[in-house]
Amino acid sequence: MKNPNIHNHDKPVILIVDDTLTGRRAIASVLPEQEYDLSLASNGAEALSLATKLKPDVILLDVMMPGLSGYEVCRQIRSTPVLSDIPILMITSLTERDERLKGIASGAADFISKPFDALELSTRIRNITRLNRYRKLRERNRQLTIMQQDLADLKNKKHHLQKLAMIDDLTNLHNRRSLLSKGREEFERARRYKSNLSALMIDVDKFKNVNDTFGHGVGSFILKSLAFELKKNLRAIDIPSRLGGDEFFILLPHTARDSALVLAERLREAIAARDFKMNRRTIRVTISIGVSTLSTSMNALTELMEAADIALYQAKVNRNTAA
Repeated sequence: MKNPNIHNHDKPVILIVDDTLTGRRAIASVLPEQEYDLSLASNGAEALSLATKLKPDVILLDVMMPGLSGYEVCRQIRSTPVLSDIPILMITSLTERDERLKGIASGAADFISKPFDALELSTRIRNITRLNRYRKLRERNRQLTIMQQDLADLKNKKHHLQKLAMIDDLTNLHNRRSLLSKGREEFERARRYKSNLSALMIDVDKFKNVNDTFGHGVGSFILKSLAFELKKNLRAIDIPSRLGGDEFFILLPHTARDSALVLAERLREAIAARDFKMNRRTIRVTISIGVSTLSTSMNALTELMEAADIALYQAKVNRNTAA
């Protein structure tokens, strides 16, 4: 007989529990070792120990044993979560109805009467192990599906968090971090291929007065509406961002200075003509815009941003201007 501590996962594991060597050998002789992984226990305590260790596919359990009876072993197995689903066949010479009902109440799946029929026993074990293996396979597939779904959910959450980290939560535009990341890529691409690249630095005129007069809630509403108006007038390749407060920055790939100035004027006019309505109030604001374009002397995105900021300072001298 094989060492009960060696467990071959390729074959169904059968735990045979009988207090007599003759009984154990009689059952084992019906179950060929090329088909099954057989383990033997001579008493209830040993059966519980091996069941916990091996988690067999089927337990063949003698009812009448000294110490822990088959009934008690069965009850303990059923009360152990990791073992509770294991099919248990009780082998007994008892024929009384009450004894069999007692076995069923303790958790037995079925009975085999002594002396048992070898063909009946082998057929039952084969059917049970096939069903049990199929059940385990379905459970593993279910667990795998759950794990795959959990992994997909984690990836989605990670992607969502990464997106949140790059998006301004008020305007849904790129934030400064996202601008610097994407902007550096566009800057290097424009320098490498000697393509046009322009930028707009935008500031809301007298925005502090809006907040002081109407409150920060209205100010936030105007910033969100302004962001929507900006995006409506931009291309898919443009990169609009909110740097903070009422300051916005738009990077314009493949755009010469003349085209950037035309866009700046269109944006300025659109905002100046817009009525911002909230809480039965109609508020009008204007913006000033500084325009910069990539030159051969620039070595970093920050230089393009600084040039746009200088142009914005000039535009704000008169306000509602693009320069």
